Amino acid sequence: MGQDSALTTGTGKEMKKRRSPRAETARLAKDAARRAKEAAILARAKQEAAIFAGEKHEVERLTIEAQEADRLADEEQDAAIRAYEELEAEMQAREEDEAAFMAG
Repeated sequence: MGQDSALTTGTGKEMKKRRSPRAETARLAKDAARRAKEAAILARAKQEAAIFAGEKHEVERLTIEAQEADRLADEEQDAAIRAYEELEAEMQAREEDEAAFMAG
């Protein structure tokens, strides 16, 4: 019994509990992108607080931190998009294989 059959057998409830490795990767990538975006938002808030407090060196440090957080958030978002695209392609291929099998 291969991986494909293990993923396509069972009740709907059982299938929901089991995720393909690619689906799990996509979910983790989405979570990482969300956390990275939250970190970028927090970095910007700290930067604004330092600006209002007139702390020049802290503003410079936090500006760099915010830029890095933005860059990481963009990278995580791109990774999440790629993971979902790969998952969609895998699901499409599986549907086509099943349709071809059913057609005979």
